[in-house]
Amino acid sequence: MILALAVTGCAKSPGPAPSAPVFTDERAQPNVVMIVIDDLGWADVGYNQTTDLLETPNIDGLAQQSMRFDNAYAGAANCAPSRAVLMSGQYGPRHGIYTVSPSARGEAKARKLIPIRNERGLKPGVITLAETLKAAGYSTGHFGKWHLGADPDTQGFDHNVAGSGMGMTRHYFSPYNLQNIEDGPQDEYLTDRLTDEVINWVKAKKYAPFFAYVPFYTVHTPFQAPADIVAKYRAKGISSDAEATYAAMVEKMDVSVGRILATLDEEGLARDTIVIFTSDNGGYRMPSFPSPIRAGKGSYYEGGLRVPLLVRWPDKIAPGDNATPIINADFYPTLMTLAHAKRPDQLLDGQDMSGMLMGQEAIAGRDLFWHFPVYLQAHDGRTDQAQDPLFRTRPGTAMRSANWKLIHYFEHDEYELYDLAADVAERNNLSQSKPAVLRALQQKMDAWRQSIGADIPTQLNPEYDASENQRLIAQNTPNWISLFDGKSLDGWRVHGGAHRFSVKDGVITGEAIAGEPNAFLVTEATYSDFILEADFLSDGSMNSGIIFRADYDPEYREGRLFGYQADIDPSPRGWTGGLFEEALRGWLIPLEDGDPCKSSFRRDQWNTMRIEAIGSDLRIHLNGVACVRGSEDNLTSGVIGLQVHSVPPGSRMGEPGDWVSFRNIRILTDQPKRFRLR
Repeated sequence: MILALAVTGCAKSPGPAPSAPVFTDERAQPNVVMIVIDDLGWADVGYNQTTDLLETPNIDGLAQQSMRFDNAYAGAANCAPSRAVLMSGQYGPRHGIYTVSPSARGEAKARKLIPIRNERGLKPGVITLAETLKAAGYSTGHFGKWHLGADPDTQGFDHNVAGSGMGMTRHYFSPYNLQNIEDGPQDEYLTDRLTDEVINWVKAKKYAPFFAYVPFYTVHTPFQAPADIVAKYRAKGISSDAEATYAAMVEKMDVSVGRILATLDEEGLARDTIVIFTSDNGGYRMPSFPSPIRAGKGSYYEGGLRVPLLVRWPDKIAPGDNATPIINADFYPTLMTLAHAKRPDQLLDGQDMSGMLMGQEAIAGRDLFWHFPVYLQAHDGRTDQAQDPLFRTRPGTAMRSANWKLIHYFEHDEYELYDLAADVAERNNLSQSKPAVLRALQQKMDAWRQSIGADIPTQLNPEYDASENQRLIAQNTPNWISLFDGKSLDGWRVHGGAHRFSVKDGVITGEAIAGEPNAFLVTEATYSDFILEADFLSDGSMNSGIIFRADYDPEYREGRLFGYQADIDPSPRGWTGGLFEEALRGWLIPLEDGDPCKSSFRRDQWNTMRIEAIGSDLRIHLNGVACVRGSEDNLTSGVIGLQVHSVPPGSRMGEPGDWVSFRNIRILTDQPKRFRLR
C-alpha cells in the first residue's frame, strides 16, 4: 500500500489519541508520497480559484479523485514553523519554532513588546515523522526545502536532494547555488529537476515501503519561470510581470505533480498509494488572483493559515468534500497508524484521522490553536489586510472552535471574534456583540496556553515609541469614512420610485414595489475622487447597483438621476454587469461571458464591491477581482446612490418584495490614488 501526501498546512490541539481504526489491505505498510508546495494560497489552485487565470489541470484531476478538505490549516502562517508542526506533530510552544528568524522583525519603534526568542531548527531530541517511519522499516527520501536545521539526513532521511537550512532558492534555473544538489545543465528548471529525482528514487524503492517527502521550493519567491509560459499568461490578460510569472510557476508545479502521479500509475503503485496535496501556509495577496478569505502569508487570519488539501487513495478513501477542520500536525499520528509504526516517546498534538479517511468514524470536535509570540513585518501594507499596515502579525494567539475564530493580540490585550460560517472574510469583529461566546473561547484559549506552557511576551521594548507607532499606522492606513452608521439613514435620502428602504441590524435593505421606477438611496454629500467599498446581498432576483458621480436634471426624464453605475445583475433576466451610465449612454464597459468577475460572485452570500474613481480612471472590483478598468471624463463629481431596480408587474425579474441589502459602506477621499489597487 502506498500513501502519497501533498501538504501545505499544520497543527492541532493535544489530547488522547483515538483507538486505531480497523482496515484491511493487500500490503502491511503503505508507501507515502507527501507533496508540500511552498506559499501556495488556498485559492491558487483551479478547483478553488475565483478566476480562470491559473491552470492546474493535474491538481484539479487529483481533486476529483480525492477527499477534499475545505477547512484544512497549516500549523503556522509561514514556512519554518508550519513545517516544524508537520514534522514533529507538535504545536509551536513545544518546539519553539514560531517564525523565520529573527522574531523581532519590523520597525523597532512600533514594537511594544520584546518577542519570545525563536528556535532556528528542530532540536535533535525531537523525533520527526521521518524517524518514526524509518524505525518502522521505511526508506525515507527528502526532495526540496527542509528549513528545519542544517540537514534532513540527521533527522530521519536516508536520501536528501536540495534540503538544508536554507528557506528559499535564489535561482530556479541552474546553476542553483543550493546545498545538497549538483547543478544541472544550464537553465535546467529546479522544479523539473526535483521531480526527476523523486521519480527515479520511487522507481528504485518501489519494492519496499517508502516515504517520499516532496517539499518543492516553488512557488516561493523569487518569481522565475520559462519566458514562453510567462508570455502565455500575459496574453491571458495578466498585466503584472510578477503575477504572470507566478501563474507560470503554478503551471510548472502542476505539471510536476502530474508527472509524479503518472509515475505511480506506470509503476503499478497508484492503487496502493495515498496521495495528499497541500501547502505549507497561505500565499501572498495578488490583485490578479483574489481570494474570498482575508490576508495571506504571515497572517493569522484565514488567508495565512487555510490551505488546499487533497487526500487520494483509490478504493480506500471515497472522493468528495469534507468540511472537517484539519491541521497539518494531524498527519504524524495518521501516517503512524497507517504504517503500523510504533508511537514515539513524545507528545503528539495532532489527531489520528485515519478512521475518518477510511470512512469508519468522524473526528470528534476539537479546537485548533496557533501561538505566535513574535512580530512579522508587513509585506505590502496596502494589500496585506492585516490588523494594521505595519505588520502582517503582532504577537498573539489564535484559535478555531467549531465555526468561531478568536484572535488575541498581546500588546493591548485586544480580541477579535469572527463567525467563519457567516463571515469567512473576517470583516465583522463580534467581540463586543457576542460577549458570552467571547468569554467561553477566552477560557478555552487560556487553558490551552497554560496546559502547553506557551510563553507570552510581557517585557516592554525600550525602543518602543507609542506616538511614532500611531504616526506610522496613520501614515500607511487609508482614512476610511463610514457613510452608514448602521442605525439610521441619516445623510441619505430617497430619489425616484417609491421603493421601501429600511435599517435593521446594521444593514440597509431596499424592497421593490411592482410598477415603480428605479429608486436610489443617495448621499446628501457629493464626491469627486474617491474609493468606495460596500457589501451587498440580494435575493437573486434583484440586480445590485451603486451609482456614483451622479446628478439630477429636472428637464431630463422628469428629474431622473443620471451618473456612472457599477452594476451586478445575476437576476433571471440573464447575468449582466459592468460599468453603466444611467439615463445617458447605457453600457460603457459590460462584462463579457466567462469574465472572471462573474465567477467571483457568491450567490446567496455577502459580496464586496469596490469602486475607484480617480480623475478619469474608473475601476470596479468584485470580491477582490478586477472587473472594470476604463477612462471616462463625462462626469466628474456627484452623489453616490444605492439602487433598487424597477420591477414591472409579471416580469421574470421578480415579484413585489424582491430586495437588495447593503452594509459596511465606507469611502476614502484622502489620497485615494495612493491606496488604489493595481
